[in-house]
Amino acid sequence: MECEYGFGFAVEDEAVAELLSQSQLFSLAVSSYMDMGIHYDGWSRPEAKEYLARLGIADEEMVDEFYEFMVEEPACYLSYFIGCLEFMDLREKAQGRLGEAFDARGFHQFLLEMGPAPFYVIEEYMEEWLGEQIQEEEP
Repeated sequence: MECEYGFGFAVEDEAVAELLSQSQLFSLAVSSYMDMGIHYDGWSRPEAKEYLARLGIADEEMVDEFYEFMVEEPACYLSYFIGCLEFMDLREKAQGRLGEAFDARGFHQFLLEMGPAPFYVIEEYMEEWLGEQIQEEEP
């Protein structure tokens, strides 16, 4: 019985983590779209409110604060979203190349040691890192 509880909790926990991850991505996508609407298409406050209202976000005070932040910090959410997507692509690439040998801790260690850099630079160094990981796995 304890086994079912533990496994059941783990599976449920994974589902909640995936849902939260998707929710965060959706929030970043919505924010990025609004950011582009304001700064590229020239949305007014009422147009931004209309966009958010169509998504079920209607708290006037929150929408006003969100709009003000967007106006004062252009492309902030867009940077978050693009950066997030870039990291997801890097991880997917590493998992695809390494398969079962993929180690999340090692992958994140590589990224931390790499430090802040343009993604095209990280990709170049990641190719080297992937080669090293593959060589370590070979008998």
